[in-house]
Amino acid sequence: MGRQVNFYASRRDTLEFQSFAKSVGLRVFPLLTTQFTSGGHDPNEDNLEAAPGAYLSPIPREQLHPYGDPPIRISGATDPLIQFIRSYYDAPYLVSGRIWYEPEDDEFGPIVRPHFNRLARWIRKHWRKRPDICDFLYFGPGAERLVDEEGAQPVSAHPDVPKRIVFIDDDKNDY
Repeated sequence: MGRQVNFYASRRDTLEFQSFAKSVGLRVFPLLTTQFTSGGHDPNEDNLEAAPGAYLSPIPREQLHPYGDPPIRISGATDPLIQFIRSYYDAPYLVSGRIWYEPEDDEFGPIVRPHFNRLARWIRKHWRKRPDICDFLYFGPGAERLVDEEGAQPVSAHPDVPKRIVFIDDDKNDY
């Protein structure tokens, strides 16, 4: 089971988080939207706002193990990565984001764990929970302002994004 910290963040909150992540030696590798859509982003852009999400890693790009055709995709299965999903504001919705990693990974867990813990501590120190809204997500200062002053509605998924429910027949699985 993965470890994660969920949050709401404004653009400024995201940039401050990115600044901290880079200051402690993490590199930003934007998720390529070509993995999800027909659009794409420059995989060399070192910015958390370059795509809907990114990987954070202490490892330089040259030491990663890209795959695909062309070989530009990376994965936590082959490299020590922390996943970052960007929170964003699309009035009136403030959509949540998160950082996440898989601690049970014997090979990369010891490399990623201290970096993840440092990011989680930073979020817990600089952002706060809002039990009046949600007791398990953190709100950056800008996100709080959007909620309190602009009337932003915190959501976990944008209501206008199509969703599909998939049912899995557990009787056919042998676990």
